[in-house]
Amino acid sequence: MTARLLGVHQDDQPAAITARVPGSVWGREFVSKAGGGPLPESTTEKQLVDLVLRKVKPHLDSGGGCVVSIKISMPSVFNGNWDSRLTAVGAALAGKNVEVVIWHEPEDDLTPNVFVPAHNRAREAIQDGGRGVLVDYAAMAYQWRPGSPTTADGGEWARDLQADRYLCDVYFGNSVPSTATLATHPGLRRWLATMVLPYGRPWGLGEWGRRSDSGRAGQFAADFEWLATDPIGKTCSMLLVWNTPGTEKDDRWVLDDAALKAVAAGFARLAVPAGPAGYRPAGLDGFVVSERSGCLVAADLTGRHDELLRAAGL
Repeated sequence: MTARLLGVHQDDQPAAITARVPGSVWGREFVSKAGGGPLPESTTEKQLVDLVLRKVKPHLDSGGGCVVSIKISMPSVFNGNWDSRLTAVGAALAGKNVEVVIWHEPEDDLTPNVFVPAHNRAREAIQDGGRGVLVDYAAMAYQWRPGSPTTADGGEWARDLQADRYLCDVYFGNSVPSTATLATHPGLRRWLATMVLPYGRPWGLGEWGRRSDSGRAGQFAADFEWLATDPIGKTCSMLLVWNTPGTEKDDRWVLDDAALKAVAAGFARLAVPAGPAGYRPAGLDGFVVSERSGCLVAADLTGRHDELLRAAGL
C-alpha cells in the first residue's frame, strides 16, 4: 500500500481547493519568464529564491505541500552557471514540504545528452544547499508515445537520469482520446516501461488532465480503479489533477462538478489513514499489518484492533 500525495491544481487558494476536494493538499506551481520561457541569465540568487518562495508560500501556509517547476537554461546549468543560485534555493527549501522540478516536460525542447547531465547537476547543486530537498523529473507523456522521434532511444533518457521522484504529465482529449485510461494511455505505458519499471523508481502524475468530453467522470472513476487495484497503479505515489485552462486558455480542461466529485471520491479511496505506531503497509490497498499481532487490519479500524489487543493483555 503506497501513501499517496494528492492535489488539484487550479487557480484558487489551497484551502478553497481542499474544501471542494478533501485530501487535496499538494499544489503545482511554475517559475519561469513571462510566457513560459527560461528565466533570464541575469536572475540573481535572491531573485530566484524569492520567486520560488512566493510560489510555494500559499501551499505551505495551508499546511500542504507543493511541486514547483523552475525553468532555466539547461546548457547554462550544465556549464555550472546556476550552481550557486540553485544551492541557495535548496537552502531556502530545506525542511519544507516542497519538491523541485528543473525544466518540466523536456522531451520536446531538449535532447537527452543535454538534459540528463544538466538535470543531474541541478539536483546535486540544490541538494548541496538542502540535503533533504527532493528534486523530481517531470516527463511529457505525449512525447513517449510509440514512434515518437524525440524519445526514439528511451534508454538515453532513462539510464543515467537521477531524480527523487519520476513524474509524468498525462492528458486525455487531444492526441490521446478521452475514452482512454491511465491503463491504456500509450505514452504513459511506454514511459513506465522505459523510465520506471526496469529500475524500480518512485513515480507519480505531475499533471493529470481530462478534457470535458462526454463521460469524463466515469473515465476518472476507471482511472482510480486502476490506481487502487492494479499492481503498477498502486505504486503511483503522487497524483496532481489539472483544473485550469492552462497556457492554451482552453476552458474544457476545467473540471465540472461531476468530475470534481469523481476526483474527490477517488482521493478518498486512495487516502491511507495514518494509524497508530506499530503498523506497517500490507501491500493491499486499505489494509495494514499489526506489528504486535501480525494480523491484517483495515486501515480505518486500527484503533479498534488496539482495543482488542489491550483487552487480551497483548
